[in-house]
Amino acid sequence: FQVGGNAVFNLGDGSNNLVETAANIIVQGALNYTGGNAADILALGASAFLNLGSLSVLAGAGTGTVSLSASSDILIAGAASVTTLDHPGVATTIVFSSSNHLIIGGALTIKNGVGDNTVVFSASDGILIGGAVSITNGNASTASSTIFSTATLSVEGGLAIKNGNGVFS
Repeated sequence: FQVGGNAVFNLGDGSNNLVETAANIIVQGALNYTGGNAADILALGASAFLNLGSLSVLAGAGTGTVSLSASSDILIAGAASVTTLDHPGVATTIVFSSSNHLIIGGALTIKNGVGDNTVVFSASDGILIGGAVSITNGNASTASSTIFSTATLSVEGGLAIKNGNGVFS
């Protein structure tokens, strides 16, 4: 799966699923995803590597999943941002998982609305984020978590994690 410029997905209200499992996933420009008012699933699972110019996700208000995974490396050359709307009583899961390296060249911004939120960044060999990291979770319905799982974590800018009321780990 290869796009020479931007990949823009503006999906309507209702449940939306965008799933790609090619060996290599390459978007040389920005990957922009906008969901509707219900459950959204964005799952890019490369059996080799995943390479994006930048990432911007505005997911819907229902139960949702944003998952980027690669059996080799994930490289996002610029900034990455994921925003979810308030989703009280339901869960949103955001996972960036690489078997080797996870590299984000710019800032990383995660803004989750009210509801249960799970945010996971994992890479066995290392995670490098070239800009500031800001993760904000709204009030948890039951429990929320933010996890960095890696041998080496390097953040070139500041690191801020802000949680609302509720149980967080």
